[in-house]
Amino acid sequence: MWASLEEECGYQEKARDILKRQTKGYAQGSVEIAVLLAAINLRAGQAEEAAAGLQSLVGERMEPSAKSFLVRWLASVYDVVLGSQSAAQKLYRNGWDAGCHDAAYISAAADFELRQLRRNLCASRKQEECAEHTGCPKLSSQGIPMDHDAVTQVQSMFQAAIFKSRASKSTECALLLRLYVDFLVALGAPIAAVRKAEAEALDYSVQSVQLGAAGKKRPRQCSGTEENSQKKTMAKNDLCECN
Repeated sequence: MWASLEEECGYQEKARDILKRQTKGYAQGSVEIAVLLAAINLRAGQAEEAAAGLQSLVGERMEPSAKSFLVRWLASVYDVVLGSQSAAQKLYRNGWDAGCHDAAYISAAADFELRQLRRNLCASRKQEECAEHTGCPKLSSQGIPMDHDAVTQVQSMFQAAIFKSRASKSTECALLLRLYVDFLVALGAPIAAVRKAEAEALDYSVQSVQLGAAGKKRPRQCSGTEENSQKKTMAKNDLCECN
């Protein structure tokens, strides 16, 4: 792309201008072009402008896969670059309501909610414990209640997506089940809950293999009568060719 070449040659402003014109012209509403422009803005130190450009597209109608990519990208800008975790959390939750139910989206949302829970837990223990320990993130990985609003929110997302993918026989179901197990392990969930999720994932994998094996048709074998008939036809054809 021409904008990328301009940036590589050191003409960052030209690259931004090219992409800005495209977002207002033939590429208006394009998530791909908007993300490219946001990436250049981030490299130029214009994080707020990058976020604003992506935010302007969030409310637009688009395919769920495109919205999923857009929201994940923008949420990471808010969370990692701008330090606005509340804005990132709002994005993830609104994105789910808007139909972003793919495995990549749920995995990203779950990772964010876990990080946010640990940040909050660490902050609440800061005066009592964190001042005496350097391993603050390790401390915060313990003691997260299973009935916490964020935990139940992520669990409901996983369960709804797994149910939907099972009903439609989507290939994402096995991936969602494995991601749910990883989420429970990272959360520090009770071992009984982790084993139940692992058993469900294993059971689904076994069923998938069995269904796949049953769906493969074995090659049809000719009966003795059919084989003799085929031989007679071949002999007849050979005789015709000789005449």
